[in-house]
Amino acid sequence: MGAHRNSDNPKYREEAIIAASECLAGRLVAYDKTGKAIEPEYEPSVEILQDPEKEASGPIFVKGNIPIESADGYTYEIRNRVTFCDKPNEYSEGLPHKVRRNRLGEG
Repeated sequence: MGAHRNSDNPKYREEAIIAASECLAGRLVAYDKTGKAIEPEYEPSVEILQDPEKEASGPIFVKGNIPIESADGYTYEIRNRVTFCDKPNEYSEGLPHKVRRNRLGEG
């Protein structure tokens, strides 16, 4: 069965939308058949994701279409959601709970 026919199945469609919406980095985005993105609605905000169980800080989670410019002047594509890490890790690859060097409670 082709992928297009599967998108007409409400169960598969819902699963795909949920999976894409759970991608904090915004690397996965679901689109309807007209090409419109199906995205969670976010108020503009920035937060440091935390994993208290692992006592670790995760990536910086920027949401709500906030413009981002690097220190050297590079302007990133404006997106509804994006994460920034100091180095590639399991968070930025879509897998949860990677211990990073910034430990909670260690200043």
